[in-house]
Order: sequence, then C-alpha cells, then structure tokens
Amino acid sequence: MPRYRLLALDIDGTLLNSERVITPRTRAAVLAARDAGMVVVIATGRGPRSAHMVVDSLGLGEPLVLVATQGATVWDNGELVLHQPLAAAAARRVVELSLAAGIAALVVPALHRGDAMYLAGSSAATDRLWAYAQPADRAVRPLLTAATDRLRAYAQRNGGNVRPYDPAALHDDPLAVYMMDDWRRLTAVNERLTGDPATQDQWRVIFSRTALATTAAIEVLHPTVSKGLALDVLCRRFGIEREHVLAFGDNVNDVEMLEFAGLGVAMANGSPEALAVADRITASNDEDGIAVVLEELGLVPR
Repeated sequence: MPRYRLLALDIDGTLLNSERVITPRTRAAVLAARDAGMVVVIATGRGPRSAHMVVDSLGLGEPLVLVATQGATVWDNGELVLHQPLAAAAARRVVELSLAAGIAALVVPALHRGDAMYLAGSSAATDRLWAYAQPADRAVRPLLTAATDRLRAYAQRNGGNVRPYDPAALHDDPLAVYMMDDWRRLTAVNERLTGDPATQDQWRVIFSRTALATTAAIEVLHPTVSKGLALDVLCRRFGIEREHVLAFGDNVNDVEMLEFAGLGVAMANGSPEALAVADRITASNDEDGIAVVLEELGLVPR
C-alpha cells in the first residue's frame, strides 16, 4: 500500500454531514492524520473566508493549505501560490448570456477588490441570488423557491457586500461568475456556454445539480481551473508524488481531484460523475465516510 502523504478533503457533502457539521469521529480522524504527518488540504468551491470558518470548526489550525473557489486560488499558510481569475471580458460575456436567458448572475470579484460581489439579473432571479450573497439575518426576505435551504446556507457563510452589476465597472478579472436556478433553465444556459468550441479557451463551466430536486448551479471560471490542477501544484511544491495523495469528494467539481489522487474516494452520497471516476466508494457524509477509510487503511487509530 502506498504511504499516503497528502490528504485532500472537499467540504460540502464530504467533510460536513447533511446538517453541515463535522462529526466528532471525522474530526478525530482528520486531526489524527495531520498529527501522523500527512499534509491536510482543504479543497473546496467555497471562497477563502467561508472555508476558514469550516477549518476553524475542525480545529486544524496552522499552517493551513487551502484550495478555494474550485482551485482558482491556492494558499499555503497564507501565501497565495496559484491565482487563476476569469478574464473580465469573458465574465462580461457570461453575464450577457445569463441575462439573455432571464437568469441572474453573481460575479465574484478579484482578490484585491475586497468582499463586494456584483449582482445582475431579473427581479425574480435576483431575489434568489441576493439572498445567496447577503448575510443571513432577519432582514433577508423569505424565499418561496425550492432552493431556499441551500441559498440560506450559503448566505450564512458569505457575508460580502452586494453591488448592482455594471459591466463598464468590471475592470479587474473576477474569480468566477455564479448562477443558480431551475436545472432545466440552466441546462439551456450551459449548452450555450459549452456548445461553441471557440469559447473553450475562455472559460470552464461547472454545472451541478444540488440535493434539491429542481435546483442547479453553474460556476464559470478560468479555463484551466480545477481541484486536480491545484493538487498538482501543491504536490510539486511539497515534493509529493501523486500516488501518495488520498482525496475525498462527492460532486462533479471533485472529478479531477479524484482522478489525480493515488486513491480517489467518493462519498456514497456523491454525484454520478464523482462515483464513476472514484477508485473507491466509502460511506456517506452522514456515516463518517472519511473516518471509515482512514481507519481501514490504518492511517489513524480506530
């Protein structure tokens, strides 16, 4: 059995259970792996600030190795070692396509622009993304959509300012453009974003269904962004071979990471895409799937 030296963990649907907490067994296993000398990498679609909130609850401490925004940024103990923003011109075009379909878009700003996010869209769709972007408090109007639970959860962990979108003001390359809507409506947008070969070198699209029956999300990023590339950068930095990487994930955005790892493990609650590429399928995030594998491999005590 390879000597695993790097442990990569997705957050939502993987490290967190369905109640969005880290169970004591999973926490103990991850911390034991860290104490045994493994480099623990948090690899998430969340932004750095949101990811730090989860890391704080895990008690991982410093130094923190973090892959954030699907790999658009990679951090090693506070040092930015990879930064792949989406070109501003590409972001403007993505927003145009989104608005043409009547779907709101949220532009996640460049790193040095602070926490302000830019919101564009029709009133109905804007209500959803406004709640997605705003802090969760009593001022946030209840949403009458199937996506309420997920949007409220995102709002609780992302408290940035929201400004109206102005394409002329988008001078800096943003990290991503985000959409959330009915999956059938987003399917049409996804086809427009991915159907033209000429745009393949302009952006990458991550199209994922949520746990909710009718809701989906699209993230548009720099064309080479992936958690797999991020792990490759970190392995080169730490002098670790990919066969010594153990990775856990559950969704379509984890596919490249699971493929890159020497042992890619999908959670039982994972998407078809993640399950298809995984070397192994473990118990669900509600059944301590991470701890199950770490214990069975003898990497941590039972």
